[in-house]
Amino acid sequence: MRCISMPKAGRPLAHLSVAVVILLSAALAAVPAVAQEAVYPGEEWEYVWRDARALQAYGWSRPELSRAWRFIRDSSKTTGLMVIDRGRVILEFGDVEGLSYVASVRKSILAMLYGRYVEDGTIDLEKTLAQLGMDDVGGLLDIEKQATIHHLITARSGVYHPASNSGDNLADAPERGSQRPGEYMLYSNWDFNAAGAVFEQETGVNIYDALEEQLAIPLQFQDWDRSAQRKSGNLEISRNPAYHMWLSTRDMARIGYLMLREGRWGDEHVISRDWARRISSVVTPLDGMNPVWRRDGSLGYGYMWWIWDGPNAVGPFEGAYQASGAWGQWIIVMPVLDLVIAHKTNAVYRRSTSGATRQRLIDLLLDAKLDADGKPYPWRAEVAAGVLNGADSLVTHTDRYSLASALAHRAIAIDSTEGTLLRALGVFKRITQLDPQSIYALYAVGRTALLANTDLDLAVRSFKQYLEHEQQPEIPSHAAARWRLGMVYELQGRIEEARAEYEAALRLDPSFARAGEALGKLLPKR
Repeated sequence: MRCISMPKAGRPLAHLSVAVVILLSAALAAVPAVAQEAVYPGEEWEYVWRDARALQAYGWSRPELSRAWRFIRDSSKTTGLMVIDRGRVILEFGDVEGLSYVASVRKSILAMLYGRYVEDGTIDLEKTLAQLGMDDVGGLLDIEKQATIHHLITARSGVYHPASNSGDNLADAPERGSQRPGEYMLYSNWDFNAAGAVFEQETGVNIYDALEEQLAIPLQFQDWDRSAQRKSGNLEISRNPAYHMWLSTRDMARIGYLMLREGRWGDEHVISRDWARRISSVVTPLDGMNPVWRRDGSLGYGYMWWIWDGPNAVGPFEGAYQASGAWGQWIIVMPVLDLVIAHKTNAVYRRSTSGATRQRLIDLLLDAKLDADGKPYPWRAEVAAGVLNGADSLVTHTDRYSLASALAHRAIAIDSTEGTLLRALGVFKRITQLDPQSIYALYAVGRTALLANTDLDLAVRSFKQYLEHEQQPEIPSHAAARWRLGMVYELQGRIEEARAEYEAALRLDPSFARAGEALGKLLPKR
């Protein structure tokens, strides 16, 4: 077994003397929170997390970080988390040392490994599959063989041959041969596995050996184990196996920090700055993602890295990107804040951490950030305004109403001030005017008017119109609409009508606790 294993030393701040902690706090306090020079970890990461005064001086609120930690403990399936700010650990949770499966994070790592060989000419990204002599079970079509290596590593090959492993969007692929290489993005494990096979064919280097030489050794991985890495896949379906990887959370954080520093590690460029920037830049923008439902999200695609793009890429999310794998494996890089988030959900437990949980965690971390004056970082209003600008543009210039609606809901979720609520209400109202079939927008109009305590007659009409339609999956229940309609009636002083709506909500859903609580407050006291 070839294994690099660094000593499992105690956490630095947990074992420092009081005097040393005071000196560290004083040193950090002498530098503005956003201007302190970045550091690089050696055998161990340096910890700021365990000392409240050091955290405050470093630009973080310990109470708010503790709130994020409790959310992770109580409301997620997270098994390991490290948050790195300028090279120091400002939050840690769970097992950060154990090796576990990183799923599709492997693809982003492969993109990093490609750089050296592209730049020295060993790999020519314009070589086609035909020139490479590549084929697969049952044969590739002639048009598919015109795909280049560049197309493979940007998920734009137009090859829709089955992959040796699942976990992609091939089920939604167009008909084979229908798309010219380079013209249509689809997240396909065939592309990514073929990219691994091409890497080894053209370089003569095993992927795991390249990972060890290019990353594990120079970055001083603490838990690297070459013998734990292995390929798998059904080779009767495709000749190209998946090059799965097993890494620890704290070594994933080193990978993310290398990308944040644009390939630099200390005094050396482990990856060239040009290549680090290239692979973390948008190739397929949000509005070109496929299947089309991906266009309602926040991520475009680069060189096997997911890139924040579109209306959500504002404020702290500007220039952000991530490696992402099934079950809840992420390396998130946020250059605006000099921040890296490494997250694991150990797949052996067959549990998953959702995208919604990821977003909530990021939001809580942003709430813990302090500005240069030691005040809460005012990110919510900035992001909400940017998101609503995108929603306004979509409603005005396109028929992308589902994305506009999602953006308006995102704005409300992060900033429920009156200005944001009124702007979001305007978006929902225009959607109902332009797309009468948008039933969900009716509900959104009622809910937002209720939250803003404005135009309550409009809220009543919207909820009533919503209730005229049959209950549909994946939209708010009629019970929820009855409950909210009851709240509107209460605000209007129409108590008997409010009581009737709460009772109706409970008939539809006897376990609806909030409707029961609202009704209980209206019942006569005994």
